[in-house]
Amino acid sequence: IAFNEVPRNILDWLAGYEVVDISRTDQNQRPGALIQYSFLGYPASRNKPSLKHKTIEPTIQPYHVVTLTEAQYEQLGLNAASHIAVGFDPPNTKYPDGVVRTPPNPQGISGGPVWCLGSLPEIDGERNRPTLVGVAIEHNKAPERLEASRIAFVLQAISQIFPELTTEIPNSQFL
Repeated sequence: IAFNEVPRNILDWLAGYEVVDISRTDQNQRPGALIQYSFLGYPASRNKPSLKHKTIEPTIQPYHVVTLTEAQYEQLGLNAASHIAVGFDPPNTKYPDGVVRTPPNPQGISGGPVWCLGSLPEIDGERNRPTLVGVAIEHNKAPERLEASRIAFVLQAISQIFPELTTEIPNSQFL
């Protein structure tokens, strides 16, 4: 992970985008049964290059998925305190409209945000509060899954590099 201050001219250009306030992160979120996640990213298969203008038009793609079980984490040698791992079954992916379709290949979503959408009962009862919980890091095929580093590690690294921000970053029970 690398961090750098954003130059003023780029900050002005980014002003039109929504900022994720630290209060919208959850450094202590734990995977559990029925927890829904959304991995957001720009898969390479969906980005549209223009050779004429030497630009790429990125297309964001959400991947809404359910966490692996605790037993699956153990079988894969993953630590739930540092990773989020979710099942990813492309041929059997049901979209929000209820139709089963194969989503785009997720290659290229690394670095994108991972949001915890809440549990199915919370979502159905409209009691959920989506929080930023991770940063996508990889797509593995055996078994097919998406993985992310927990946001607590990213925020800890930021506080080490920019100590003046330490008081703004909540502590994590995992670090």
